[in-house]
Amino acid sequence: MTPLHQRRRVVLANPSNRRVALYQAALARLDCDPARVVSYEELLDSRDFSVLREADVLRIESPGEDFGVERRLIAWGADDRAIGSAPRLTASAAQRLEFDRGRVAWTRQWYCGFRRLLDEVAAAIAGGGLELYNSPADIALMFDKPRCQTHLDDHGTPTPPRLRQVSDFAELRDAAAERRWTRLFVKLFHGSSASGVAAVHLQPDGVRVVTTAELVSGDTGPRIYNNLKMQVYAGDDAARVVDLLLQEGAHVERWLQKATIGDGRGFDLRIVVIAGRPRHVVVRASRSPMTNLHLGNERGDLDELKLKMGKPRWQSVLDTASGAAGAFPESLYVGVDLLVEPGFRRSCVLEVNAFGDLLPGVLHEGRDTYEWEVLSEGSR
Repeated sequence: MTPLHQRRRVVLANPSNRRVALYQAALARLDCDPARVVSYEELLDSRDFSVLREADVLRIESPGEDFGVERRLIAWGADDRAIGSAPRLTASAAQRLEFDRGRVAWTRQWYCGFRRLLDEVAAAIAGGGLELYNSPADIALMFDKPRCQTHLDDHGTPTPPRLRQVSDFAELRDAAAERRWTRLFVKLFHGSSASGVAAVHLQPDGVRVVTTAELVSGDTGPRIYNNLKMQVYAGDDAARVVDLLLQEGAHVERWLQKATIGDGRGFDLRIVVIAGRPRHVVVRASRSPMTNLHLGNERGDLDELKLKMGKPRWQSVLDTASGAAGAFPESLYVGVDLLVEPGFRRSCVLEVNAFGDLLPGVLHEGRDTYEWEVLSEGSR
C-alpha cells in the first residue's frame, strides 16, 4: 500500500463547502498532500469521469448547499420512472429553476438525479482498484429512508416501527388508528438536516403538528419552506402540511419517547463510526421534537450522560451504533442518529447518514472526524 502521506486523493464535492476545508485541514495536519477537488458542477456538465480514476483514494462529499448543483441533479432525474406520483419537472424546466431559498420541492426527482450520478461514478471507477471512503451504492441507500430502514431491519438493527405507505393525511390518520398510534413522525424519503420533518400528534379533538416546514400561500397553491424556527399548526393547516410532505414522498414512523438529561430535555445521539469503531459522539438535547443542533439546540454533557447510564448500558448504545455501521461494509464511516428510550432500557437507530461526520470541534483522542478517517484508510 502507498504510504499515507504519498497517497493521491480526490474529493468530489462543492469546492466552497466547509466540509472540503475541514478535510484539507486534516490532511495538512497529517503531513499529507491536499486532495484534488472535483466539483459536482464540473462533473455534471462534462460527464468526464476520468479524473476520478487518477487517484488512489476517492472521497464523495455531500452535494448540498449549492443551488446550481441542486438544479442540475433535478434535471438529471427528470426521466426516472422511480419518481412515481411525486412532483416532476422536465429537464429543461429544471434547468430554468430560479433560487427560492428554503423551498421543499422536487425532492424525489433530486434523489433520482443524485442516484443516477452515483451509478455513473460507480460504473466509471469499477475495477480500477480505487479505495473509497463510502461506496456510491451505500450513499444512495443511506439517502433513501424507507430502503435504509428496511436494510437495517434485515441486519438486526432496531429501528422505530413504521406505518404502511400512505398518500395523504386522511390515510395517515386511518392507518395510525388501526395501530392505536397517536404520535408520529413524517419524514421526507430523501431529506436531511431535519428538512421536511413533522412531528404529528393526533388528538381526540384534532391534530397538532410541530415541524421545520413553514406553510406559505402562493399564486399556484400552498408551498412549504424550511424554517430554523419550529412551526406549529393545527386543524386544516396541519393536515395541509402533512399532505404536501407526503406528496413529495415521505414515510411515517412511530414517535418514540426519548430519555431526558438533567434539566428535562429529551436527547438523542449522533455517533460517528469510523472503520467499525464508534468514536465521536454528540449529545443533542432539545425541548422540541427535533434535536438537530443547527435548529438552536444544545449539546448535552457526554461524560455526565455516560456516568448516569453506567458502563453496560453505554456499551449497549455503542454496540447498536456499530451494528448499524456494519450493515454498510463498503463505507469507511457513517453518522448514526440513535435514540435512547426512557430509563435507558433500549436504543434504536433513527437514521444512518452518509455525510454525518461534520462535527466541528468534536474530538476523539485528540483528533477530529476527518483525521481519524484519513488515518483509517485501508483498514476495512
